[in-house]
Amino acid sequence: MKTLWHSGKIYTMNKENETCEAVVTENGTILFAGSKKEAELCHAPFDRTISLDGAVMFPGFVDSHMHVVGLGEKLDRLDFTEMKSKRDVLAVVKEKISSIKEGEWLIGEGWDESCWSTGEILTRDDLDQISDTVPILLKRVCRHTVVANTPALKKAGIDETSVDPEGGKIERDEDGRLTGILKDRAIDRMFQTLPEYTNDYLKKALETGIQHCWENGLTGAHTEDLNYYRDFWRTYCAFEHVIHRSSRKFRAHLLVHYEVMDEWWKSGFNFLFGTPFLEFGAMKIFADGSLGSRTALISSPYKDDPSTNGLEIHPDGQLAQLVKKAREIGFPVAVHAIGDLAVERVLDVLELYPSVEGKRDRIIHANILRHDLIARLKKQNDLVLDIQPGFIRSDIVYTGRLPENLRQYVSPWNTILKEGIHCAGGSDAPIEDVNPFQHIGAIVERADGRTDENLSVYEAISLYTKGSAFACHHEHDRGKIQIGYKADFTIVDRDVFHISPNEIVKTKAVMTVIDDEIVYSDF
Repeated sequence: MKTLWHSGKIYTMNKENETCEAVVTENGTILFAGSKKEAELCHAPFDRTISLDGAVMFPGFVDSHMHVVGLGEKLDRLDFTEMKSKRDVLAVVKEKISSIKEGEWLIGEGWDESCWSTGEILTRDDLDQISDTVPILLKRVCRHTVVANTPALKKAGIDETSVDPEGGKIERDEDGRLTGILKDRAIDRMFQTLPEYTNDYLKKALETGIQHCWENGLTGAHTEDLNYYRDFWRTYCAFEHVIHRSSRKFRAHLLVHYEVMDEWWKSGFNFLFGTPFLEFGAMKIFADGSLGSRTALISSPYKDDPSTNGLEIHPDGQLAQLVKKAREIGFPVAVHAIGDLAVERVLDVLELYPSVEGKRDRIIHANILRHDLIARLKKQNDLVLDIQPGFIRSDIVYTGRLPENLRQYVSPWNTILKEGIHCAGGSDAPIEDVNPFQHIGAIVERADGRTDENLSVYEAISLYTKGSAFACHHEHDRGKIQIGYKADFTIVDRDVFHISPNEIVKTKAVMTVIDDEIVYSDF
């Protein structure tokens, strides 16, 4: 089917301010981008003619780091993101408990004590007062901390005699009693205890997550979900079913968690193996936790808790062994590293075991970057930073807990780009809002006041178009409106290049197009 797209502002993203009047597409590919007159002269007749009615078209926006299944789960669960007090959270949990059936757990998402006036954290005692029979598990907004009640802890086999696992923390009070708070790898035992995830559950979560992505203008995502639902194959098959057999078009680039790597490799898969809509990416590894949980690994103790400088998820050479394993099968890695010391440890290993030529390593988040780390990043061949511009807003709260010597190094994205380091933009949804314009607005306006480190609108949008395409080795066919590229478009209600920075966050998707197919429309 040959389609003419016209009567709107069309930004090609080939270079700043480059626009065209019309685009012609056929069979999922862009045939022409230029004047409407030339399109009609050279490419008519058309099977479809679609007027943008003054809306603004971009290449398809792709989120470079999120969790699509987790997003769908959050949308279908108790969501505490907007709640302003511990009391509010507990009231909602108490109301929900009566509807929980025998054998089910009550699971909620998104609590954040830093947004509460008292800052008082949830505990197992709070949850035990609601139920001492139904297992309750509430995930903090960062997902690096959870709180559980006694029944949930018992099911996971966690009690006062339990020891902290490497890279994790089982918190206790002054008397040695469990508080119910688990951090990072201490959460693993809890997740292994949850009721089995059914095929229908995973499919529904994916359908919900993808629909929400469409509604926010996303044509694809680099997503990491394959190790969290206790069955690699079941999770992968859910993606395959929803995207291929249910015809929900979405460009899903799947990072492969190191814990499922052996099963994945033995199944005959390889890097970038897949289809135009479902392919595998790098090996995902965690180097540290989160600032919100004080588990991000930093080079000095936290100001508000000098007893810790965070958690190293893979100490004693384990990170090096994982990267070495990836190299032995010719694989790049994507490493979660938020704190400056975590980034330093990752660079130590990447310098020891360089990536195979042409296969790009990724550091995910990299929130705190000292000048010496930036110099080392610059020397890495084609390394990509998956940054989350929306973290700028949440990090305003957490920057105060950092030692003074590190605060100047938070999110230096303008410096990074000027040094020629490749960046891609993501949300880390469900931890942050999936709407890319929330994040673009944050990094253009620079909500934390660091105007020396803000980006232009063009640079910010490039993170979600050309940046995401480069990160997954698709710079040759995605990320631009150009002949031969995929017919994926994000169409929005305003021209973000010609409005004030604080208006950008109000931008809404009015149409999402994937492979020449309109998958969402709000015209």
